[in-house]
Amino acid sequence: MPDHNNTRTPDAPLRPRLKKAAASLLHTRLERRLPGADPIEGFVLRAGRTWTLVASISDMRFDGFTAVRTHDVETVLFQGPKTLTTRWLRTQGSWPPPTPTGRIRLGSTENLLRSVAAHHPLLALFEEDLDPNICHIGTLTSTDPTESTLLEVTPNAHWHSTPTTYPHPNLTRIDFADHYLHALQELAGPPHP
Repeated sequence: MPDHNNTRTPDAPLRPRLKKAAASLLHTRLERRLPGADPIEGFVLRAGRTWTLVASISDMRFDGFTAVRTHDVETVLFQGPKTLTTRWLRTQGSWPPPTPTGRIRLGSTENLLRSVAAHHPLLALFEEDLDPNICHIGTLTSTDPTESTLLEVTPNAHWHSTPTTYPHPNLTRIDFADHYLHALQELAGPPHP
């Protein structure tokens, strides 16, 4: 059933709309200009020039955090304060939206990855320009201004033997601290030296 409180204004400047979403704690849907990329549902926590941080929602519960490149956001849809999801979260003691452990720095990809990895051992990197259906999950082993290296873990919770390097311009989304990553981390254990 459509929510008639949606506000769609793709022509409005998007960064002020993202900041408004963060200030008002409105359930928000971010649609991005990447063909095939999933929209992001949740509550915008902060909007930086380079990255925007969202408390993600899945199955009517908070489920970790998603950072998306701010310039990829095409439409900001405010779902309104009375959505079923918002009302449900409020009744479950899940309000206000959680914030990540540690200060997440949104000014550059390198700073974002360093700040996430300092408190969250597993993260998921997406290169949706290349393939919107694949993400790379692992632990950050190094990062610099142009690329980052990840020791990956398989969906069966087995660590790869060698790390893989990802150029920062290819990264479109970074997920961390969600239920899937937590389960994978618990089953995989620490990476083998």
